[in-house]
Amino acid sequence: MTKYILTIVVFFTIISFAKSQAVVLEEDVNVDTLESKKGPNLKNFAHLYFEFGFNVFPQETGAEINPVKSNILKLGYKYKYKICNFYALGFDIHYLNSSFNLAQNTSKLLPDSIMHDNENIIINNLGFEFYNRFNFGRRGNMIGKYMDIGAFGTFIFNKKHQSVDKSNDPNIAMGHKQEIVNTGLIYVQSYSYGVNARVGINRYALTASYRLSDIFKTESESFTFNYPELPRLYIGLQIGLF
Repeated sequence: MTKYILTIVVFFTIISFAKSQAVVLEEDVNVDTLESKKGPNLKNFAHLYFEFGFNVFPQETGAEINPVKSNILKLGYKYKYKICNFYALGFDIHYLNSSFNLAQNTSKLLPDSIMHDNENIIINNLGFEFYNRFNFGRRGNMIGKYMDIGAFGTFIFNKKHQSVDKSNDPNIAMGHKQEIVNTGLIYVQSYSYGVNARVGINRYALTASYRLSDIFKTESESFTFNYPELPRLYIGLQIGLF
């Protein structure tokens, strides 16, 4: 009886081994070596990014700013579709906070001629960008060196004017400040559009964005405006989060 059991065990062991060998011989190795379509230098790639920069120029008389205090903060989602080795198309969706710190001088016109200790116009946007990407050099599955040229449009969903003044009243403790914030500015447009460019390597890129549209309206709700424009160009550093 033991011999029969041993014979059966050996038989099924041989059959099992033979079947496993057959599977190995019949395996399609191409299945395991298919190229992935998602990656920094592959067909599809998407990632989040962060950008910080400064509004700089041109500066018009009456609407001068302090560039070092006039910054932009941008958070977005970027997608890239590779067309060929040196060219890709893409889009991004982003939030943009743009702050203009107004210079306090005798030529000041925006939004009036009153001078303050500190004054800002702050604009919050939701935007969409379409861009062309040109790649340079060898890079493997990395983003590598590139240049982007694109166009953008934004919806301005929040706009405010903020002024801060120190108190000169001797009866009030030193260091007391008065802050006034006006929101829903009727003289500011509800949209913007323009062009931009980036030069980068891997996750880092130097950026420049130029607004073609005017920030200020010429009329609204029976009011007329003739404000000089705030700077149209900002420069920044973009960092990919991947």
